Amino acid sequence: RKSMMNPNALIIHPDRLLPTLVRDEKKEQKGWGYWTRKIKETFTSVREKVIGDEKYNEYEQKIKEHSETLSSAWNDSQNYHVVKIRGMIDRLNMQTESSKAMQIIQDDFGDFWVEDFLPDFDAHLCPLIVRAYLNDDLEFLNTVCVGEAQVFCKNMIEARIANNQMLAPDILWIHDADLIETKLHNKKPQLVIRAEVQCVDCVYERGTDKVLEGSPSTVATNVFVMVLEPNVDEEYVNTVPLPWQIRSLTTARQRQIV
Repeated sequence: RKSMMNPNALIIHPDRLLPTLVRDEKKEQKGWGYWTRKIKETFTSVREKVIGDEKYNEYEQKIKEHSETLSSAWNDSQNYHVVKIRGMIDRLNMQTESSKAMQIIQDDFGDFWVEDFLPDFDAHLCPLIVRAYLNDDLEFLNTVCVGEAQVFCKNMIEARIANNQMLAPDILWIHDADLIETKLHNKKPQLVIRAEVQCVDCVYERGTDKVLEGSPSTVATNVFVMVLEPNVDEEYVNTVPLPWQIRSLTTARQRQIV
């Protein structure tokens, strides 16, 4: 009490101290519920400023339409600079995909080189495929073909059988195959191969020597474009000379102009 009589003494009344204590107590009580409420209030405020009273699906649809408009404008633009940039992006994507596909092939087969593969393909697999196609050997084609290629071969052979026709089975020359593209499909590497085969340009009546189209003395070039995928299945490797199967197959015949 003597100190309170000192003119320099600091006196704090309990009523003045109470609000400070209460504030400190409230700060200590800021738990999960407080911050959840605070985040919700902030999110609601931001939402109202950005999309107003619109629903999320309405705003999402609006963004989608706007992005489609921008994408269409980019793809259809004939501006010189835009065209150049699109070309650069396409080339970069193709190079990246091709490199990735080749890396997967080399990981699967070890020492794989296109320079070694193409001669093996020309010598061991391509003649079997062409011969089976010309001779309507659906059993072998069903083994070496999958997916689109299998359906294509089946439809072509069934159409020839229905029309009572057969192709001349003679193969005169098989040119060296070309690798057109290396790509990825569903994370599987693919090789797009183009092979030209010179054959007798003649269609016979099935089971006879009667000529229905062409002539035994004329030559046509059959172009085979095949999309190959690796198949290292043990049973398949024991049946087919190379561990590659055909995913897609198209053919075209180029006749000589006399």
